[in-house]
Amino acid sequence: MHLIFIGRNEERKGLHILRKALSVIQSPLHLTLVGEASPIESKSHTIENIGLIKSKDELFKLIDKSHALVVPSLSEGMPTVILEAMARGKAIIATDVGAVSELVDDSNGKLVPPNDAQELANAIKNLGDTDIKKASEQSLEKVASFTWDEISNRFLTEMISY
Repeated sequence: MHLIFIGRNEERKGLHILRKALSVIQSPLHLTLVGEASPIESKSHTIENIGLIKSKDELFKLIDKSHALVVPSLSEGMPTVILEAMARGKAIIATDVGAVSELVDDSNGKLVPPNDAQELANAIKNLGDTDIKKASEQSLEKVASFTWDEISNRFLTEMISY
């Protein structure tokens, strides 16, 4: 399996939790780290430390090579990175913080409790090929409802019914 993490090197992004989760996963996997994140070393897994990327096209190429985006954050609002990965047809493994549950559920990935390395590891280990294919299709379907037109129409409909 090929995962991608995109984020900054700050505690609330949960890279330290991902590091712990990787340490308990036996099966080798490939992880691409994008952003100003501290490198992860592993004897079991292939870790690709890319660093900061400013080109959206380059970022999308890296997302396209992956099977799933992993977002182990302790705090989020409505993470754009999840919407971007969904628009590329990716499965999402993320912590249930902020508005993440509006984007991710069992249809397009896995939600795990924040700050729980074991549950994160379980979600990664249990995401099989069939799950990835279904999640990919569902991510594409779900992200279509997050266009500006769709969001503004929902907002206006709610305001009128209020």
